[in-house]
Amino acid sequence: MSGKITIHPMLPGEAEAVSALEAACFPDPWSAHSLTDMLSNPHAHYLVAKKEGRIVGYIGTLTVLDEGDILRVAVDETERKQGIGTSLLSALFDETPDIKIWNLDVREHNVPAITLYRKFGFEPLAKRKAYYRHPTEDAVLMQRK
Repeated sequence: MSGKITIHPMLPGEAEAVSALEAACFPDPWSAHSLTDMLSNPHAHYLVAKKEGRIVGYIGTLTVLDEGDILRVAVDETERKQGIGTSLLSALFDETPDIKIWNLDVREHNVPAITLYRKFGFEPLAKRKAYYRHPTEDAVLMQRK
């Protein structure tokens, strides 16, 4: 991996860059305003990965008591397959040791993401029919205990 990756909690001033990453990675991206609002939620936990001062990935979660939902994991397309997703998940789990159960949804055909989540102990629980739009696709609900 060329260039050192650093991971830190997302700052409000980084919402525009994260929103741009959203737009590049997802058909229904969250706005900078929505991301900034999430940062004021005491149950939200957002981390960004930076390389040479540029945001190249992020992860967003919500937690309640000892359960968490991973809402988004995104890595810049030009930076994929360099361990950034792995680093983000590792940092998240290191920073949230009291969370005993993690849930997430992933597109059924997103094999790289499913492979990554399995590496961290996530197992498929169920399918959500036509959960995603643009294109319409089923989601796999995965859980890690």
